[in-house]
Amino acid sequence: MSEEMRTFGYLCPACGKAVMASRSVFALEASNAEAECACGKSALKVEFDGEKYHIYVPCGICRETHEAGCLPERVLQGATALGCSKTKQFCCFIGPEGIVEKNLRELVILAEKEQRQAGEEAPE
Repeated sequence: MSEEMRTFGYLCPACGKAVMASRSVFALEASNAEAECACGKSALKVEFDGEKYHIYVPCGICRETHEAGCLPERVLQGATALGCSKTKQFCCFIGPEGIVEKNLRELVILAEKEQRQAGEEAPE
């Protein structure tokens, strides 16, 4: 029997690339996990306190880091998305790899649109 994996995905606020990392359910329960961008300037962190998961998400939309407290069922079963508290857009996806990958692709497109619109609105 293969071990169940959970994939975490976010958009790096530094370089704009989609970051995905998979961890086993056992590893998530046993220790803290980290998904670092290849550029080295951001990392999603997952900590488990025995009751809740605390997920620290570098937000590729507003460029801040959001903290979410999630019950184990939300992190370990099905698929879920965490939102940016400023823009109300989803900024992190957790679940099976295929679902996370699909949502991240859509997020990359959305973030590029947001960046273009912000660039047009902000006179420098």
